[in-house]
Amino acid sequence: MKKSILGLALAAIILSCGLIFATGQDQPQEKGRHFLNLTPEQKSQLEKYKETRRTENQAFRDKMGKLEEDWRAIRRDPQADPKKVDALIDEMASLRANHWKGMYHTRTELRKTFTPEQLAKLDRFKERMRDWSGARRHHFHQSRGYFKHLFFGEI
Repeated sequence: MKKSILGLALAAIILSCGLIFATGQDQPQEKGRHFLNLTPEQKSQLEKYKETRRTENQAFRDKMGKLEEDWRAIRRDPQADPKKVDALIDEMASLRANHWKGMYHTRTELRKTFTPEQLAKLDRFKERMRDWSGARRHHFHQSRGYFKHLFFGEI
């Protein structure tokens, strides 16, 4: 669960920070801006989205941290009230759902900031990153023998 949240947050950061790995310049924030040729208005809008997500993410982490502490405590209690357990689980699920919805809506609004040409560049970049990430993941598993069954049958 945390990995998916981290993945979504990472995607939003890459998108809003200006595609750090897109070019070979030294200053990370300027790489993406140069790569996409952002206007000053687009830059300010991206900064606004980034700051909004930063504060929302911090509020989410604070609230979820408190709920997870409560969850750890309630799991250790053999006399825990089932209604309290259900309410805590529902609250955690609702908080996660609202967080994910916020990330989705922010990403959707953020895409409206870019021109069609910039979106095409951005999509190409994301595809390259997906390919690179998948290749790294495959190499990791292959080097540890997770894919042996493909070559030698079931283990």
